[in-house]
Amino acid sequence: MKTNVDSCCRPKSRSGIPLSGNKIVRTIYLDESGTSANNPIALVCGVIIDADRQWLKVETHLNALIAEYEPENGRFHATELFHGKCGRNRDEKERAHEALIKILSIPSLFGIPLAFGYHKKQPNEEVERARGQFAVHHAMAYSLSAIACERYMRELALPEEIATMVAENTNESKKLVKFMHSILRGAPHTEILFQALPEEYHRLLPLQRIKDTVHFAEKNEAIFLQLADAFGFVMRSFIEGRTNADEFHKALMISPEQVAPMVHNKELSGGMLVLTPKANPYLTPGRTWSTIPGYEEIRY
Repeated sequence: MKTNVDSCCRPKSRSGIPLSGNKIVRTIYLDESGTSANNPIALVCGVIIDADRQWLKVETHLNALIAEYEPENGRFHATELFHGKCGRNRDEKERAHEALIKILSIPSLFGIPLAFGYHKKQPNEEVERARGQFAVHHAMAYSLSAIACERYMRELALPEEIATMVAENTNESKKLVKFMHSILRGAPHTEILFQALPEEYHRLLPLQRIKDTVHFAEKNEAIFLQLADAFGFVMRSFIEGRTNADEFHKALMISPEQVAPMVHNKELSGGMLVLTPKANPYLTPGRTWSTIPGYEEIRY
């Protein structure tokens, strides 16, 4: 006899909103870029890892790069690599750029989806005032990144999958991220966020495919935060229009056509974007699935 699963047995967010899906197989690693008052935008990158198919392979690959290039304290920092610092040597530009390009190639090697959210700072903001506005810009960037992750989970992940989030443990943004995440999950004051977002984003709220609160870790504790740092830095440089980073944009496979809808959302002064590169089938085979009997589709 066919039975329905009782709604009380379905996973729920801490605000009581029922979660779609019932199997945690995705972990999303978040890192922020553009925290300086001098940066024109604030951006948050989410790296969406499939624990079943990608975790060990990507971790092994990244650890091999760490062993090869020996970054200081065993952690890659995209800003340092971009400016030519590789390990303790501050004058190895060629080697540092080589390492950064290899890191940026990881999504296309393993088919790792990336979710970005960014918010543009006002061009006439004075530096001191901009420091005080950090919370506003980062809150919007984080919210848009989380919504982009939700969009991926709803539209491209398997129907039974749900995800959990891990962010870098920083004193400046920890409380803010937890507060915004509770709002995104349907806590009180959600209507305030709705008013700040274009109507097209409303259908993705409250979050249903992202489980629980945001968890926090240091970059040496959660190795994939280093990837979010690199991808976020390069995407931000692209949106800001840097002309001295073309080789890195190509390595991350960013094109103007992909980013244009996000960059030109004037109503929002920012936007969100999901990149879904296909994996090298020899490294990460796709999974066959379908919601329609008789039809199959390879999903990465």
